[in-house]
Amino acid sequence: MIPNDPKLRHAFDSLTLGSFDSISIEDKQIAFDSIRNECPNGTIYESEQLWVGFKRPADIDLSSLIRCVQSQLIKEKHILCSQKNKHSEKIAIFIIGLSIVVSNEKKSVLKNLNYILDNLPDTTSSLFYIIGIPQDEPDIYRFGDFCFGRLNSERLEHLCEFAGSVYFQNDGPKLIGKLAISREQSGHRIFWFSGSKFEKIDLNENNTKIIYRLMNDYYYYISEELFVRFNNDISSPQAYLSAIGIGEISKDFIIRCYNRSVSVAVLTTEIRSRGWVTTIKNIETFSITNPSCLSNGQSERTNQLRLTDFGDRGLDCVLQKYCRYFQAAANHEQEDRLEEALLHLVYALDLLLGGKSGDSLTHTLSDRVAWVVERVLKKNRDEITTFVRHTYDMRSSYAHRGQRGDLVSNQQNLVDKLGELKTISQAVLAAACWARQQPWCTTHEVWLARIDFLRKNHEGNEPMEDSISQLGLDRIIPRDNGAGFVMKWGD
Repeated sequence: MIPNDPKLRHAFDSLTLGSFDSISIEDKQIAFDSIRNECPNGTIYESEQLWVGFKRPADIDLSSLIRCVQSQLIKEKHILCSQKNKHSEKIAIFIIGLSIVVSNEKKSVLKNLNYILDNLPDTTSSLFYIIGIPQDEPDIYRFGDFCFGRLNSERLEHLCEFAGSVYFQNDGPKLIGKLAISREQSGHRIFWFSGSKFEKIDLNENNTKIIYRLMNDYYYYISEELFVRFNNDISSPQAYLSAIGIGEISKDFIIRCYNRSVSVAVLTTEIRSRGWVTTIKNIETFSITNPSCLSNGQSERTNQLRLTDFGDRGLDCVLQKYCRYFQAAANHEQEDRLEEALLHLVYALDLLLGGKSGDSLTHTLSDRVAWVVERVLKKNRDEITTFVRHTYDMRSSYAHRGQRGDLVSNQQNLVDKLGELKTISQAVLAAACWARQQPWCTTHEVWLARIDFLRKNHEGNEPMEDSISQLGLDRIIPRDNGAGFVMKWGD
């Protein structure tokens, strides 16, 4: 709650909401841009910019008042407000503007503002990213708190009805049976308008239109940010699926499909009819991997590679980063950017098996890769070492000096190199999946030390079978169809 200090109260009660020209005092800030909105009764209206400013001089400047509201929003843990983000100022101006328009007496602005700040109930956000392609199979592919598959239209209909929206009644039939990615989260703190709770409010026709516009912009702004977070979060829990060859739903995929889909955000509280539905964009059509294939592939590969506890082991942090590079490489290859695909695979291998600063980086990486994959690929170690060194040098020339050289001299050569590097990268991933399950593999550094010990055994003419067995290099078996590897766990 903002203190009922006389100077603060006078400053807040001196504020007004209007056009730029209608506020004569220069200390003002824009509240809302000009937009085209639809009222609850279905009519369309156009509005000019609205500004928050003073109608009479005050002892406290507008920026100080906004910061005062910002700090309270952060304290109350509004969903978009924190010390480190850009949204708290915008939300503060939203709320100040609403407090002004609902206050019919000059001494009620601060009271109404405090009512808003004290009324941030927990809210559930249900986000539906609906893609314009029919989906016959009911299978749902789950990763983290995301669901992918045929739209759960019954759930969307229920949520819209509970929120008090007619959106599904109007647009729902054309969405039924479409492919969708969805996410539902609770515990968000968001203000909800309740006119009867404000002091001295006069809900005339003009005020009602302005209030609707303020709230529409407010919920739209929140929904847009929730979808930004949706896009940012979608890749993380499934990156390793791409690396082991199943396929994925990447952030890049979402970005590419932005203009071919409709995003629906349903915000609801525990109280029926106190909710909001926001929609973005229109539906077009395209093709995508069948969700049942992704779901079945995830289950099979997760169990086969023993990744059900992924995130809990000492190697998992760096392995997750490795898989993200692998996923980026797959995305580049899909877009026919073969150079970038090859470079990202080199980045991935360098991250997982590269040396420290001061080491001979090319030698260390190529040596470790060769020791890990020579038995699996049934190739000469020197041949593998030479190949990795060459691709690493290509990466260095391209990344640091802009010299593309062999990267573009022969397209077929590049395709072959990329295919070979993918096979090597998958074999390395399989070895890492074995190592992460071993009691001795407590850190990334411990795993690298075990790999380096192989070379020392070889140089000292000492037996290597125990080291190979501990690293699981004799348990990585190529698939019959040549697509990746399986692990022979032996239990």
